[in-house]
Parts: sequence; C-alpha cells; structure tokens
Amino acid sequence: MSHDADIVGTLRELAAGDEAVFEELTTSVAETAGQRVAELRQAVGAGDAAAVAAVAHTLRGLALQVKALELATVCAELERLGKAGDLAPTRALLDRLQEEAATLRRILGRDASAVAAGSRPTLIADDDDEMRALLRDAVDADGHEVIEAGNGLEALWAIKHKRPSLVLLDLAMPRLGGLEVLQFIRDFDPSIAVIVISARVTEEISARLGAFGVPALGKPVDLARLHTLLARAGRTAGARRPRPAESRPQASDAVPGRCRGERA
Repeated sequence: MSHDADIVGTLRELAAGDEAVFEELTTSVAETAGQRVAELRQAVGAGDAAAVAAVAHTLRGLALQVKALELATVCAELERLGKAGDLAPTRALLDRLQEEAATLRRILGRDASAVAAGSRPTLIADDDDEMRALLRDAVDADGHEVIEAGNGLEALWAIKHKRPSLVLLDLAMPRLGGLEVLQFIRDFDPSIAVIVISARVTEEISARLGAFGVPALGKPVDLARLHTLLARAGRTAGARRPRPAESRPQASDAVPGRCRGERA
C-alpha cells in the first residue's frame, strides 16, 4: 500500500477538519476492514461463493472510498471469483487481503495494539461449567474482568462484540471447535493473546499451536503455570502474533449468539 498520505488525507477531508470525527473515522475504517476480512475467510471456508462476492464488494467499496487501492484490487479479484463460483484460487488471495488490511490499520494508527489492553476483558471459552468457574477464579485473582462462552459460536460473538485482550480457549467445544475459533481470532484481531487449555493436545495440535505462537495447558490445570502465562499475556497483549505458513482450517459462518456470564 504505497499511498499512505492519500489514505490519511482522504479521511481528513471527510472529517472536514474535525479531529474528533477523524478519530471516529479511522477507528471505524480499521475495525470494519478487520471484520470483513474475517467474514471473507468464513465464507470461503463454508464454500459460500455468493457471500464471498458480497463481502468482497462491500470491502472494495470501503477501500476505494479511502483510496486504499491495493486492498481494493484484491477485493475486486475476490468479488470476481465469488461471482464466478470459483473459490479454489481464493485462499492465497485471502493472505494478501489480510496483509493489506493490516497495512491499512497501521497507516491509520488504529491497530488493535493501540487499544489499552487493561480496558478489555478476558474471555473464558469452555463448554464445562466447572472448568469455567475454576478458570474464572484464577483470572479474577489476577485482576482481570471476565466474560464467558460455553461453545465456539458464543466465543466468536464475544470476540467480535466484547474485544477481549486475552482468550482462554478449550479445543473440544460444541458448535465450533477451538482451532477454528483460534483461526478467527488471528484473522479478526491478531493482537488478542490466546492460551489453549484442553485435555486433547496431541503432538500434531501442539505443532499447529506453536505455529500460531500459542501456549497450551493440559487438564487438570496447573494453576501455578496458568498464573505465569496470565502474567506473560498481560505483558504482551497488543503484540501482533505470528501466522502459520501452512493452510489453516476455516471457520464456518457463525450465527451471533449471546455471551454467557458477563461479569463487571
């Protein structure tokens, strides 16, 4: 993306010199771009060509409005492929799209790392009520606000709407698995720290988590180790996490649910 000044200048023109409006615009554009990229990955994973075309069209319009021309070019190609019903070539394009969207957020100075991690909650995503209670007590003790999700789709809703700085993530959840939730997190907001807590961490899964830079704890949980990881996550919240090079599982379209057990 070579026209950084054009992008910022365009938003300043739209704001008509009002700094408050400019701040709102930059925040809105950055967050919307990240959300649309995540929606495109879900649509491709679900094989929904019509949704790919529709979301790519929407994102292309936003990119053109702010003169993010490289982003608009990638969106145009995704829209063309979606309309043609040919999703086979889209996966490589999605990685380019992710890079261009990240560059746009950097240009706008509105990457998720700019949000104070201390003002964002910790999400506990696990289908076991007793495990959530145990983890909630541990996280509360470290001074974090806690929200909960009992399945993968509830976790997606919480990530989209509550913007946690940290997710404690089970892998074997109903409705949507933890690996798919993790992929969504990396596409939607790579600054979110993740700690996997699962009884089913095989060597293969450990390798995949390592590619994401995500630590894992087994069950029963070693609470001393958990507190160490919580402290480390607090220090690194907002940092951009690595993206694995190999093909990754795609999350299917999520139906917005309700976040359980939200605590003040």
